[in-house]
Amino acid sequence: MARETNRDAARQSRMRHASPSRRGSFLLFFVLTAALVGLDQWTKALVRGHLQVGGHQVVFPGAFGLTLLYNDGAAFGMLSGRSWLFVVIAVVFLVGAVVILARRTRGGYLEVVSLALVAAGAIGNMTDRLVFGRVTDFIETLFVDFPIFNVADICVTFGVVLLACLLLFTHRFDGRGEDGR
Repeated sequence: MARETNRDAARQSRMRHASPSRRGSFLLFFVLTAALVGLDQWTKALVRGHLQVGGHQVVFPGAFGLTLLYNDGAAFGMLSGRSWLFVVIAVVFLVGAVVILARRTRGGYLEVVSLALVAAGAIGNMTDRLVFGRVTDFIETLFVDFPIFNVADICVTFGVVLLACLLLFTHRFDGRGEDGR
């Protein structure tokens, strides 16, 4: 019985410290990033095809609705008219994410997922800026006064929060495991 318990504990420990190979990390990163960019672009096209600018449709009363707006700045309209700056930032981040993935020797799936989320958001909004000169926003929260956003914004937010948690609570994000190897 004790032997089985030790085996279970060892298996759980391996699962907690599971680490994808470098090739697996790249595959997960690119597949997840592509899927999320596809979702972002599909939802934006769907809304652009069904709502006029400023048009509003309640999806869940009291919770959220759809309102089509275009934003040529960052969150809250900051730095409006500087799309080129956001394209440069997105490209720098993407290059940085690929370099991190290439240089890491060990690390967990959550690190890869966090980078993929931020990359997907950066690519989704960068695509809008390059194609339309502005970002398509459409998700409106009705329970709190908050700026209208999109799927790419959600990806960036969750990716940055996850990355920050990993940095704060695992004390490392250098590609090495908790034991420093």
